[in-house]
Amino acid sequence: MLPTKVRLDSEGAIRKVGLLWQLGSFSGWGVLGLHIARRMLARGDLDPVPFYPLSSVDRNAFDAAVLERLSTSAASTAKALKNRPDPASPVRGNFPMLHGLGNGLFGAPATASISGAPNLAIVFLEDTNLGPEALDRGRRFARIAAGATWTAKVLRAAGLDQVDVCPQGIDETIFYPGPPRAHAQARFIVYSGGKLEFRKGQDIAVAAFRRFHERHPDALLITGWVSPWPTLARTMARSSVLDSAPQLDAAGQVDVAGWLRNNGLPEGSFQIVPAVPNTAMGKLLRQADVALFPNRCEGGTNLVAMEALACGVPTILSANTGHLDLIADVACYPLRVQAPVEADPDGMGTQGWGESSVDEIVEALERVYADRTAARALGERAAAQMRAEWSWDVRIDRMLESLGLRSREGSGADAVPIPGQ
Repeated sequence: MLPTKVRLDSEGAIRKVGLLWQLGSFSGWGVLGLHIARRMLARGDLDPVPFYPLSSVDRNAFDAAVLERLSTSAASTAKALKNRPDPASPVRGNFPMLHGLGNGLFGAPATASISGAPNLAIVFLEDTNLGPEALDRGRRFARIAAGATWTAKVLRAAGLDQVDVCPQGIDETIFYPGPPRAHAQARFIVYSGGKLEFRKGQDIAVAAFRRFHERHPDALLITGWVSPWPTLARTMARSSVLDSAPQLDAAGQVDVAGWLRNNGLPEGSFQIVPAVPNTAMGKLLRQADVALFPNRCEGGTNLVAMEALACGVPTILSANTGHLDLIADVACYPLRVQAPVEADPDGMGTQGWGESSVDEIVEALERVYADRTAARALGERAAAQMRAEWSWDVRIDRMLESLGLRSREGSGADAVPIPGQ
């Protein structure tokens, strides 16, 4: 719900904050943006201004008034940008602009010419090669919120000091433990999620599951690998643990079933999940006996893994990059054996990435399979830890404070009603 009153800044106006990436319900960036905007509006001290139209929003997940306000603001901003006398001229706002940055510290298209007072950034990156041009882009920003401790270390090592660690959060109204599933009770369900690509390590998961399934035919692999960028699946050609890479079908989509069959998984041993909104993920994750994430690199703390942990699913995590924050704080099964990953043929830096051991994964799966009572207890402990310290509200509040956007409680700002509320 929108607040009936809002706090005003010292000049008598709600402080606007530009959000310079697309908000939506089907991507990590989109979900992050929606929760940042929701939290700003719930507190009433900041007014989020999206610079892109909302994309594929699950309207069951957010209050209708919040979505209407964000959509109206985005449309108004788009109109103002379009009606500039010179549409190619730089945009200089008189309020903070929060940019979303990825590899090379590039933001969303067309945002490089948009600046605020000040410029701020959230960064998730996997490429450890940050050259002089990338550093010049990074120096535009007064403060940078890094999605994981590892990401912050990469940025600081490159020479950017204005960095704080600000992980993502989970929605505890969606991701929570549930009762044992009522169906497929004779199956041992292994969940693997994330967009299909070499970095996410699904090839390692498949190689381990293939061996595990040979021992336990009751095992079922559930794959949540749908990606808005299906061509990324071709990066699996770099895999050293599988013989063939995924292929695209006539419609340009990844033939996941064909890839699994080609790599030794029999029919009936896997189930492919289509794209679902974030609000449906809790129900899906609660069906699993274990979640498996042998990812080679995470520039954040891996939102899907966090959601599995919050659901009380015993979770196996590769002990590298962004996963290390979760492993340090939350009960899980860490994969400690991490071999170096060769540099990407296209020049992407892979320092700090990790190649998980298939043997260690199989051992972890066997451990959960053999003692499900202990595994459930570990999952329940993880869920309690996630609920206490990893909710979106907790994490976003800390992020806004780190970025200098959060108004201090008791600062003397006046509360006034919003017209029409």
